[in-house]
Amino acid sequence: MKIIFCLGGLTKGGAERVVVNLSNKLCAKHEIVIIGDITKIEYDIDKKVKIRSIVSKNRSKNFFISNIKRLVNMYKIILEESPDIIIAFLKEPTARVLFLKKFFAKIRRIPLIISVRNDPNSIFNNAINKLAVKFLYDEADGYIFQTNEAKEYFIESIQKKSIIIPNPINPEFVCEPWSGKRDSTIVTVGRLSEEKNQKLLIDAFAKITEKYDKYQLLIYGDGGKKEELLQYVESLKLDNKIFFKGVVNNIKDEIYKAGMFVLSSNFEGMPNALMEALTMGIPCISTDCPCGGPKFLIQTGKTGLLVPIKDVNELAKAMTIFIEDKKFANQLGKNANEAMKMLSPDIINEKWEKYIYKILEENKG
Repeated sequence: MKIIFCLGGLTKGGAERVVVNLSNKLCAKHEIVIIGDITKIEYDIDKKVKIRSIVSKNRSKNFFISNIKRLVNMYKIILEESPDIIIAFLKEPTARVLFLKKFFAKIRRIPLIISVRNDPNSIFNNAINKLAVKFLYDEADGYIFQTNEAKEYFIESIQKKSIIIPNPINPEFVCEPWSGKRDSTIVTVGRLSEEKNQKLLIDAFAKITEKYDKYQLLIYGDGGKKEELLQYVESLKLDNKIFFKGVVNNIKDEIYKAGMFVLSSNFEGMPNALMEALTMGIPCISTDCPCGGPKFLIQTGKTGLLVPIKDVNELAKAMTIFIEDKKFANQLGKNANEAMKMLSPDIINEKWEKYIYKILEENKG
C-alpha cells in the first residue's frame, strides 16, 4: 500500500510529529510519501520515507500566484506517486487536497482521510473558512478527530464517517517520575502566540510570586509574541524571576525536575507539550480549553488540575495548591505517568492502520 501524507512542513509542531511517527512506523510495511511546503526538516525520518516539496524553486512573492503553484505541484506529485490513499493534516494542505478531489477526476478516485488537529471553532473562524467546510469537507472518505468536541463541530454525515484517535505519547519522554526534591520552577512549553496565552500564566505568577519568592517561571518556545511578552514582563519588574528559554533540543532534561508544568492556552487540539509533561510525571495544570484535549488527558484532582480558560485567579489558586502541598502534587504526577501508558505509540499506530484499511475496503472499486 502506498500512503501520501499531506501537511504544511516538517518543522517542529504537533501535527508534524504525528506524521513523522506514523511514517516511521508504517514504512516498515508500506510505501510512505510526505508532501507539503517542505523547505526544512527538523525530525529524524526513516530513509524509506520519500519527502516531496510543493514549493516551487522560483517562488513568487504574490500570495495568490504562489498558492496556485503549490496547488499545481501537489496535483502533479499525487498523479506521479499514484497512492492508494491520501491523509491530509492542517487547514491549508487539507483545503488543497479537497479542492483537487472535488474538481479533478483522477484525484477524486483516490480515498482521502482528513485529520483535524485543532479546535474547529478557532481554525474555521471566518466566512471563507466556513464556506470551505460547507462545500468541500464532505468530499473526504474518512475523518480522524482527537476529541468528541472537535467531531461535534461538523455535520452528521461527516461524523458518521469519523473516528477519534488521540496523539500517541512521545517514547523519548517515557520515564519514571523524578523521585527527589523538585526544583522551585514553574515551566511551560509552546509557541509564543495569542492562542497559547502565556500572558495569563505570567499574570498568575505575578499574583503568587511575592508570597513564594523562591519560585521562577521558565517559558520555553519561540514565536511572534516574544517581544511583546518580554516587554510585559519588564513592565511588571519580574525579569529577574521570569525567563524566556527559547527552543531547546533537550527539553526533557530541562524540565524533568520542575515543580510543575502549566498550559495556559485558549484553545488546543491534543497538546503534545502537556502530554510529554504528564508522561514524565511532572505535576500538571492546564486550562480546560476547547476542543477538549486537556480534559481528555487530565482527570482533575487525580492526574492533574484543570482550570477555566482566561481565569487568572483560578490558575493562581491551582499553582498555589501545588506549591503548598507538594505531596499531593507529586502523587498527581505519578498517577499521570501511569495513566499515559494507554497512549503508547504501538496502541495509537495500530488504531491508525486499522482505520486506513477500513477506508480502503469501503472504497474498493
